[in-house]
Amino acid sequence: MQMLVGGRAIQGMGGGGITMLVNLIISDLVPGRQRGSFMAIIFVALTVGNGVGPFVGGVIVQNIDWSWIFLLNLPAAGVALILLFVFLKESGKKQPARVKFKRLDYIGNGLFIGSMTSLLFALTYSGARYPWTDWQALVPLAVGAGGMVVFALYESSGHCLEPTIPLSLFSNRTTAAALVLSFLHSLVTIWVIYFLPVFFQGVQGSSPSMAGLQILPTVLVMVPVAAISGKLLT
Repeated sequence: MQMLVGGRAIQGMGGGGITMLVNLIISDLVPGRQRGSFMAIIFVALTVGNGVGPFVGGVIVQNIDWSWIFLLNLPAAGVALILLFVFLKESGKKQPARVKFKRLDYIGNGLFIGSMTSLLFALTYSGARYPWTDWQALVPLAVGAGGMVVFALYESSGHCLEPTIPLSLFSNRTTAAALVLSFLHSLVTIWVIYFLPVFFQGVQGSSPSMAGLQILPTVLVMVPVAAISGKLLT
């Protein structure tokens, strides 16, 4: 279990970084009018990966060893990293690394990560390991909720020169609506990808590889939708 948690933590940080960097690179380098087409390509690749991944992972778990799942990212990410160095052309003056690190919102990130971890702990174990009325459930829930309030106050206080989440983003009605829609879309998509394989294996008794096959129709229907919506947006 320690190996599983450790491997997943490292993979999660890397995966989160990749997801964020892709959006940042496209937002910085691609004009707004063309951005929809580029994002459509990303969504298609992401959807294919989400469709093929559970099946390949199931086959590996069944026939080889589950620990090999954590090594799958290395060749793909390695090739992507090489391609970035070769083809990504930045414009403008580059800042030294020490200047970039000084711009990071360390306090804001610490508050957000700590609060979110506390909330996730409470929501994961409450009702399963601990009753909702026990202090083990109530304390992390209260700490997480209070921490998010403190995070919002700090981000809007003016003490942070470059906040992680500028609250001015929510002052524009169009932007706020887009953020709410993105949140709901991500919520539903992640639920489908995470919980359907668990349902297929835990409730229907499917093997890991069969569960990956069963989720394929659900995921692959997103491919043409992503391509069409990106073109329409453009």
